Amino acid sequence: MKPLNPDKRRQERVKKRCAIEFVVDGKTHIGITGDFSLSGIFIRTPNHFAPGTILDMSLQLPDGSVSKIKGTVARILKSSDDRKSLREEGIGIEITEEDPHYRHFCLSLLAIPDS
Repeated sequence: MKPLNPDKRRQERVKKRCAIEFVVDGKTHIGITGDFSLSGIFIRTPNHFAPGTILDMSLQLPDGSVSKIKGTVARILKSSDDRKSLREEGIGIEITEEDPHYRHFCLSLLAIPDS
């Protein structure tokens, strides 16, 4: 029997910090990415939104270009007061729409040839 993976993520993730703006219900918020995969992003932010909340995002890529992507909140990570320094606080996002810039960026981070 195959051992269960305690990490529910389906794809490899790579840590990378990039500035990101995201819009929820017409209000713009800012954050910093924590990690990336082809299917998701972790955004370090004190703003928490219910799972299923839709975000329109503008991701500032290292080459100066901006990627426009959409996603939904998949999970929330809150820091407890006594452990604040040990955990990143933020939201896990499942990407629902990506542009070619995002896909190319993730493939290069993951060292996967772009097809």
